[in-house]
Amino acid sequence: MLGKEERDAFTPAVVVRLTADDLPRLPSAYAEADDYTDLLAVAGREFQLRPQLELAHAERIARMASHLVTVVEQVAAAGFADSRFAAE
Repeated sequence: MLGKEERDAFTPAVVVRLTADDLPRLPSAYAEADDYTDLLAVAGREFQLRPQLELAHAERIARMASHLVTVVEQVAAAGFADSRFAAE
């Protein structure tokens, strides 16, 4: 009733892949050129970067969630005869 009955007419949805390059970069205390002999300095940089890291994680999660919703909507639209069901 809700699904498309004609299997021959079924066209799978084209889904754009989400890669790590599409997501915001994560800041790192090790990104700076250093010999890392001063572990307290590295720990201090990690502490300073913590708010930026939390923001980057939140942005990555939001982007991945948005992508997942888009993928599900595309797949549902291809599988339902009536596009209103895909939106729900």
